[in-house]
Amino acid sequence: MKKKTLVELFLTLPKLTKSLTFKKMKHMKCDNTQQRKERLQKRNEKVRQLFEELSAKHPQWKVDALVEEVANIMFLSPRTIVAILSFQGGYAER
Repeated sequence: MKKKTLVELFLTLPKLTKSLTFKKMKHMKCDNTQQRKERLQKRNEKVRQLFEELSAKHPQWKVDALVEEVANIMFLSPRTIVAILSFQGGYAER
């Protein structure tokens, strides 16, 4: 059996991409959208839980310090943390 060169493999690539079915990809997109919503909801719950834990652990801290600490732990901006905690905009429970 003859080994294909890199150029020959590259030339067969368009043939392979045409054989993909996009119906499955549309179905997967719906699943991914649902999974993304679930992941974001879990993340938001974790942010609220972490804020509660830190506020109980450090009652002397101001709210801004708590928000900043949660933002650093969760790798989010402080404004996003405030929006999640106050259920603003897209962070509201549905």
